[in-house]
This record gives sequence, C-alpha cells and structure tokens, in this order.
Amino acid sequence: MKKSLLCIASIILLSGCSITMSGLTSAYSHLSEEHKNKIVFLATEDKVCELEKDDKIYAITGDQLYKCIETQENVMIYNWVPHCTSAGCYLLSYVQSYCDSNGYTLYVVAAYYDSTRIFNEQENVSLPLFSANEKYYKTKYRNKYTKLFMKDLIKDDKLCKEIWYKKTFVFNYGKLTAHSLKLEDDNADGTILKPWNE
Repeated sequence: MKKSLLCIASIILLSGCSITMSGLTSAYSHLSEEHKNKIVFLATEDKVCELEKDDKIYAITGDQLYKCIETQENVMIYNWVPHCTSAGCYLLSYVQSYCDSNGYTLYVVAAYYDSTRIFNEQENVSLPLFSANEKYYKTKYRNKYTKLFMKDLIKDDKLCKEIWYKKTFVFNYGKLTAHSLKLEDDNADGTILKPWNE
C-alpha cells in the first residue's frame, strides 16, 4: 500500500500537476498572459465612472467605486463569485435583467479571476466589470481584500464587519440603503432587499 501511494505521489509531482482551490485567492497568478493583459490595475486617482465598457476587467479600490456612486441614485453593487452555486449566486445576465427591471444601475465586482468564466460573462452586463485591486490592498487572499474593499466602499467600520460577505448592496447617493445574500429574499413585507439597519 505504501509503495502504491508513493508511486502515485511521484507521478503527480513528476507530471507537474498542481492542485488549486478556486476562490481562496484572486487567482491572478494562474491566468494566462493573454488574460493577465485584460486586467487593468487602475491608479487610485483614476475615475471609474468614466470608463467605457470593453473586454477589460478593471481592478479598483472600494473608495474609487464609492466616488463613482456617491452622485448616483439607485445603484446596486453585486459581489459576483464566478463558480458559486448557492441560492444567492446568479448569472450576470439575470442580475442585469433584474436591475434593468427594477431601476438600478448595476456595478459588478468579481470576487476573483476565473479565465473560463469571467471573460465570457462580462458581455452580459452594461458597464465595465470590476475587481478589488489586490495590488493596492497588498494581498492576494480573497477574504482579506474583500473586507478591505468593502470597508472603503461602505465607509462604516462597524457595519462593514457585519455585512462584508453579502452579495448584493444597494446605495442611494453613496449611502448604503439595503443589502442581502440574494436578490429575492422572502421578507414578510414583500421587499426584496433588507434595509441595512435591520
């Protein structure tokens, strides 16, 4: 039995096979050079609201997104996790359709880079696709840069600690008005999203 396990381990090591767990890190280092060239790490002074939609993904800070949405009414920010299969995860085409039907401007922030899905899905949203700027936040670990990004976006440390992991956030002129794990919560009063202060 030991010889069999040693043989299998040797084959894996010699074949150059590597095992990665999707979603723990940004996965930027696993992208091909072609896909890396489609990720644009913006300088902190760049204005994200002025960007045109193209085939790029723009790595931004929470503060940059905040400066964009603070002058807008009815904004939804969707924290998109490409391979998520839970009840709160949706195709971007569905989220865009939901926002169009309900009067929200949609901004999508991808949780990590996935070359098989992220570049194909971005055509399903109206505005450029964003990601948290891991270089600015000085970490490749998703949980860490997501918390830092949300802290910069929400501008409320206490609240951020309570809700940073949510998927959907609604802002009105930069003020968080609702959040949820999914678009269609079954609230008793018929509302879709939970007010932030509940």
